[in-house]
Amino acid sequence: LQEEPYKHYVLFRLLAYSGIRKGELYALKWADVDFKKQVLSIDKSLGRLRGQSIEKATKNQFSVRKIKLDTETVIILQKWKENSLKEKARLTVAPINLEQEYIFTYCNQSGEIEPLHPDYLNNILSRIIRNHGLRKISPHGFRHTHATLMIELGIDPVNTAKRLGHASSQMTLGTYSHSAAAGEDRSISQFADYLSKRI
Repeated sequence: LQEEPYKHYVLFRLLAYSGIRKGELYALKWADVDFKKQVLSIDKSLGRLRGQSIEKATKNQFSVRKIKLDTETVIILQKWKENSLKEKARLTVAPINLEQEYIFTYCNQSGEIEPLHPDYLNNILSRIIRNHGLRKISPHGFRHTHATLMIELGIDPVNTAKRLGHASSQMTLGTYSHSAAAGEDRSISQFADYLSKRI
């Protein structure tokens, strides 16, 4: 939405087009993005302990992964990186090693740059939904929608499971069984249509 900061657009774009978890999103650093190969590396999550942000391991060993990004999302991230560097340069006199900086941060009341608070995304999303009368969705709903669409489009469950950081394709199909059925219907229709044009 036009009245939202560009950062919010980038946050929701990446959430929707990657299928990563909220904690994984918060933990991303610029070093985790390979712009040339269009690959995002997921190897950590961000949480809170006694009011302090802490990096922790991903949900499980299968959550450590590399996922491909679409070209448009990569372009949007590149623009945000440029904007972020300019913003942080104005906030500090110290040299900035942007590659080791979190992709998404905020400036606290003391003027210090911090990783996003766990409720940051929820609060922004709730406000947007309330102000525009939209259907309610949680940040996790973006991951759910991403997975659902992949399965319904007929993308193979093994690749879908790897992208989501699931232990197995069976887990993915079990979680999204309703989507798997819809995807199967669509796949057989496409298969029949493909053959009819060649017989």
